[in-house]
Amino acid sequence: MPTTVGPYRLVRELGRGGMGVVFEAVDDALDRRVALKLIAPQLTAVPGFRRRFIREARAQASLDSPHVVTVYAHGEVDGRLFIATQLLPDGDLGALLRVRGRLPAAVAADLVGQVAAGLADAHAAGLVHRDVKPANVLLRVREGGIAAYLTDFGIACRVGAPGAPGAGAAGTPSYMAPELVAGGRPAPTSDVYSLGCLLRTALGPGRRSRRLDRVLRSALATDPSERYPDAAAMRDELRALARRRTPYAAVLAAAVAVAVAIVVGRSGSVGGGDSADEHGVTTEIAHVLAEQGTVDRVDADCVARYLVRTRGIAGLVAGGLLDADHHVGTTNSDDLDPAVLGDLLAAGRSCILG
Repeated sequence: MPTTVGPYRLVRELGRGGMGVVFEAVDDALDRRVALKLIAPQLTAVPGFRRRFIREARAQASLDSPHVVTVYAHGEVDGRLFIATQLLPDGDLGALLRVRGRLPAAVAADLVGQVAAGLADAHAAGLVHRDVKPANVLLRVREGGIAAYLTDFGIACRVGAPGAPGAGAAGTPSYMAPELVAGGRPAPTSDVYSLGCLLRTALGPGRRSRRLDRVLRSALATDPSERYPDAAAMRDELRALARRRTPYAAVLAAAVAVAVAIVVGRSGSVGGGDSADEHGVTTEIAHVLAEQGTVDRVDADCVARYLVRTRGIAGLVAGGLLDADHHVGTTNSDDLDPAVLGDLLAAGRSCILG
């Protein structure tokens, strides 16, 4: 493999798949780091592929969406098709789920809602993505949470268009709508089905709220006419669910974001028995966190133990998390001592992300 491709200097390989290989690269002319995807040479021999590649690369480049990866350039160098896009350094949703196993309900609703927003912008521009899956959701850690971006429109097509000739049922089978498996035409509702699969994967097994179950039932309906009509409708539902997060939930969402860049194992509980007061405070903190729906009861118990053992009851009172009667206060995160916020993040790394 050469060290340069046209104006791009290759830095390292980021991943590879059926469509080609992706590198971190530097556009030295603009001093800009990019994600450079080199299309597999055999695909250029597929009738019409080059024409479709250029058409859809231009379509993605035309999308003005805060949740779709920006296309900087595309073309052909030495017979090799390429596309250069925004570089997002914090991995993808698939990698996060391999570390985490599942996400708290509010965090999953937030991330998949962001993906739905990007997909809604694509649908509004007349594009069907056809390959929504965790590996095609790139992440960026931001203060207070994670930003999600939809990428890889390599097999996208226009609304109402047939699939790629000779390519069969394109996409990832476990995220593909039943009608596409049967050879049907891609449509916004088929992307909605994939969004439902994405949400189900992010949530993992276990009990869910009635509202989340309703979202999944609609998105995953076998009959396309019974699904959300497009990604915008599902986006609105997920945004409403994500808005139910409290200030404490937002802090814990930020803790989940840390795992995108830093893999931290579960630290385990600290030795020694709890006093009666410590046990009561731990139970109340865990109850409040679990009631918010941001973490399940097991993770909430771990976070509560971490906070009580690390800072002590007096420290949590001084930090604003507990009131004078040792009950969880009603203050928002802006009123908490920075040290307590730091402990919440640390607790998230060792408990929520373990």
